Amino acid sequence: MALLEIRDISKSFGGIRALDQITFSVEEGEIFGLMGANGAGKTTLFAVIAGQIRPGSGQVLLRGECITGLRPDRICRRGISRTFQIVRPFGGVTALENATISALYGSDSPPSRKGATEAAAVALEAVGLGAQKDRPASELTLSGQKRLEIARALSTGAGAILLDEVMAGLTPPEVDEMIATLRGLRHDRKLTFILVEHVMSALMTLSDRVLAMDRGRMVALGVPDEISRNKDVLKAYFG
Repeated sequence: MALLEIRDISKSFGGIRALDQITFSVEEGEIFGLMGANGAGKTTLFAVIAGQIRPGSGQVLLRGECITGLRPDRICRRGISRTFQIVRPFGGVTALENATISALYGSDSPPSRKGATEAAAVALEAVGLGAQKDRPASELTLSGQKRLEIARALSTGAGAILLDEVMAGLTPPEVDEMIATLRGLRHDRKLTFILVEHVMSALMTLSDRVLAMDRGRMVALGVPDEISRNKDVLKAYFG
């Protein structure tokens, strides 16, 4: 059984078809990439999976259980967490306190305050922020705040994490470091990632499979090498 199944998901905003019968599955431990130009529907799809947007039709299943239409907090407590492209940490408190909040309120079985703080510290160490855990989040670099987004998602205890452009705005060395971090997290924690990313070299390097989207529709689904040579993908991107 697949960890996550997306079945015929469609969503319209007025007369605009943002998602049109999107169907795919993600296996446990997989890194699954989503690619497409702005307006392709990637972030809308993330919002549907995470419960921020209700689809017009279709189903989202987690380990065979339908989670379509559940509130975001209930979906998070079932094991799906997400990051956001525009980082908005609680700037006035420390990185550790940011992640502790996620552990307290995003977990299926909320730990004690001490347990939440310990889980948050482990998450921060895992993303390379252990030495900066006591810094106010507002003082972290963009790369640090992106890593804090991941640490907050990890602190919930989720096994599947939706990563929305965690490499946007990073320098090439920072991108390489983020790739290494995500690979380490996958290996060490047996995590499943669904990745939206415009840094194509990173997307193709990390992903086991990639779904290419264009204007809300599926264009192609396959391993990165297949996608990079697919005629329909090349036409959608380059005309």
